Amino acid sequence: MIQVEIYTHSSVVDGSISFEEGDLRITFISGNEVILKSDFDKLLDAVRDIETKGLKPEEWYSFGFKRNWEYDGSGLYKQCWFELIETSLIEIEL
Repeated sequence: MIQVEIYTHSSVVDGSISFEEGDLRITFISGNEVILKSDFDKLLDAVRDIETKGLKPEEWYSFGFKRNWEYDGSGLYKQCWFELIETSLIEIEL
């Protein structure tokens, strides 16, 4: 599993929630995982696909992703995508 934390931003125009690339940080990578540059790009794509309706603006969230593999029949597995498996609000005390 790969855990990331992201800060949510609220659009001034329509109030929708968005993520900005600079507010993404990887906080945990399980022992059987590695992140390559191409993996990071796919992880960013997965973050951009997160449903934001239930999220609050101006908050930090933790998202857990699992890597999915596609078997191509050649005896090799090819990475296909990251799937969101958990979402939680991070309480930050100031």
